[in-house]
Amino acid sequence: MKTGQAVLYIADLAELLGRTEAAIRSAHQRGSIPGAFTLLGRTAWHRADIEAWLDGATVENKQTKETKKGRKRESHTVQLRAV
Repeated sequence: MKTGQAVLYIADLAELLGRTEAAIRSAHQRGSIPGAFTLLGRTAWHRADIEAWLDGATVENKQTKETKKGRKRESHTVQLRAV
C-alpha cells in the first residue's frame, strides 16, 4: 500500500486494518464496511471515507455498546462437596 493513496483495494484495506483479505471480503458482503464502490471491476474504498468511518466507529464503540439480543441464560455455578 502506498502512503497517501487515495483509493484502497481489498489488500490495502486488509493491511490498514490488520485483517486478512478474506475477512475484509466477508465484512464487505455483510455490509459492515461502508462506502465501497467498483473501480475497473475491483472493490475499492476512498481512503478519506475509511478514515472517517474508523474515527466514527472508534468513538461510537467507546460511547455506546449495544447489548446482544437473545434469551438470557442462567448462570451455572458449581458447588463442590467435601469428601
